[in-house]
Amino acid sequence: MTLFKDVVDLLHNNDCVILPGFGAFVLKKKAASVVGNKFSPPSKNISFNSMLKENDGLLVKQISRSRKIS
Repeated sequence: MTLFKDVVDLLHNNDCVILPGFGAFVLKKKAASVVGNKFSPPSKNISFNSMLKENDGLLVKQISRSRKIS
């Protein structure tokens, strides 16, 4: 399992995943909409914020859990 997979798994249930010392992936949710005859389902846009570098423990906990490391 790679770090990429851990980040992707976390982004399914969290709006922000911080890679300590590097930055954070941030999700912004967009609601469903109907314009005329066009329907747009709900979606998420992802961005990267290099200013968020403080470790919140989320990624470490996911890696610990997925690799069964205490």
